Amino acid sequence: MSQAVEHYYQEEYEAAGKTVRRKQMPKEKTNRFGKELATLIYQGAGKFLSIWRLKKSGQEIVTKKDAVAILVYNYTRQQLLFVNQYRPAIGGISLEAIAGHIEECPKGVRDDDWAKETMVRELQEEAGVSITPSRIQLVHPFRGFYVSPGFTTEKIWLGYVQISDEDMETTERVFGLAEEGEATERVWLGLEGISWNVQHSFQDMKTMLLVYWFLYEKLSHVWPSKQTPVRR
Repeated sequence: MSQAVEHYYQEEYEAAGKTVRRKQMPKEKTNRFGKELATLIYQGAGKFLSIWRLKKSGQEIVTKKDAVAILVYNYTRQQLLFVNQYRPAIGGISLEAIAGHIEECPKGVRDDDWAKETMVRELQEEAGVSITPSRIQLVHPFRGFYVSPGFTTEKIWLGYVQISDEDMETTERVFGLAEEGEATERVWLGLEGISWNVQHSFQDMKTMLLVYWFLYEKLSHVWPSKQTPVRR
């Protein structure tokens, strides 16, 4: 059991006329995934993620906070908005749609409504965009997508919104919350070069899914299929 969950308590008792301290392990924490029982083997800081081991098969499952990602189209500029952000896990800069993690949903609030509220917050923090939740279109209404159902319970909600310059800060700067280690820079991509960027620039699956959805749902009826993308 990892140090993160290896908590002891001590009890004192009299034995042979002197005080003896005895360490005793707490009861193991368990959870059920379907019909299988699992034991907690790691608890991350702030309960951001936990790792469980299924008792029967030995498979490990990661439970972590759900997330959101949103694609922004500025019809004033006729450009899509992305952000450049350093990602320690890949050791470099990643060009992505604006995204973030969902905090615990308040009682009485629908999951999809809370996902939109999270998108509004992330748009403001990471890109200086100010909108209301009602303007957001969810790609998959009422429920999110499983990120990788083979090993994690995490879901992601994908959204889309159209904005104008009036909805955002027009001065370019570094965005993000410094106290959370965020530093994002806005990147504007024109529609004529988006196909090239899908093939050469994006490394992030959620971003590519949002772009493909945009090309199919929003542009397929106005953008000739044989148009040759222009490299940006």
